[in-house]
Amino acid sequence: MNRNHYWYIYILSTVVLILSACVPGRDNSGSMVENATAMTTTTEDNPLTAMTATPPIISTDHAPSTPQSEQNSVNGAIIWQATHETGNISEWQQHGDFITQGQSAYFNMVTPFAHSGKYSVSLTIDTEGASSSGDFAAYLFYWDQLPGDAYYYSAWYYIPAGTQPQDWWNIWQWKSTYNGNTDDSVPMYSMDVHDLGNGKMSLKLIYRPDLERNAISHQQNIKLLPHDQWVHIEAYYQKATNETGKVIVWQDGVEIFNLSNVQTTMQDNTVYWSINHYTDNILPNPSSIYIDDAAISTERIGPDYTLPY
Repeated sequence: MNRNHYWYIYILSTVVLILSACVPGRDNSGSMVENATAMTTTTEDNPLTAMTATPPIISTDHAPSTPQSEQNSVNGAIIWQATHETGNISEWQQHGDFITQGQSAYFNMVTPFAHSGKYSVSLTIDTEGASSSGDFAAYLFYWDQLPGDAYYYSAWYYIPAGTQPQDWWNIWQWKSTYNGNTDDSVPMYSMDVHDLGNGKMSLKLIYRPDLERNAISHQQNIKLLPHDQWVHIEAYYQKATNETGKVIVWQDGVEIFNLSNVQTTMQDNTVYWSINHYTDNILPNPSSIYIDDAAISTERIGPDYTLPY
């Protein structure tokens, strides 16, 4: 065989190898592989039938996951905030205060247990203690009046495992007055915790300006209220002395209540907001819950936003 034939065979072999490497469906070893797109199918059962608790989050100090441009936008929308990084409740006391019912109610600044930063606030009551009203409450109140008619209210809650209301349990409320006297304030809307049994709980929204006489309870089966993890609650509240108001509530970014054409204030159009640990009977005794990163804003914050401190 002459030299030209050798070169011809060499070139032909090289071309075959190159074409083989380019054939779809082969890996670099030359064995056949299947071209396929990975697909993950997830199903979500009714959240009120199953829930997995997660371990406590201890002092995250995490960087915001919201893009910086969105962070700046939300920063400008914040009217007031309480990150508790002052190590006290001075952020609340500039516009409200800590109020109690029962002799055993108190708050503590807790570190390093927090949603973000170093501090959170624990609200503690003991329903086996003395109370002239029979009720027990530790409130953080914001009662200064804001100029606008509608705002977003938000806070992070941590409810330890084993916390179990025996009847009603109020953890959030908007109150109003007809004469400007806070001693005569009535709860327009409150968020209570509904005990579902077997350690499961959910939020319900109650309209009760006449206390129990004409109370309207709105329940939902969208989200459980979990133990042993931080939960973000945010609500839009539009003032109205007649049935033109609006209340929307999100839990961890998921809308769970949306009420339109409702009365949200009394005749003087006042709004007083409080975060509560408020009931007549709860286990264990004493009972504590934790609060952090509360805010009032003109835009929705959402659970991915971290308050600056």
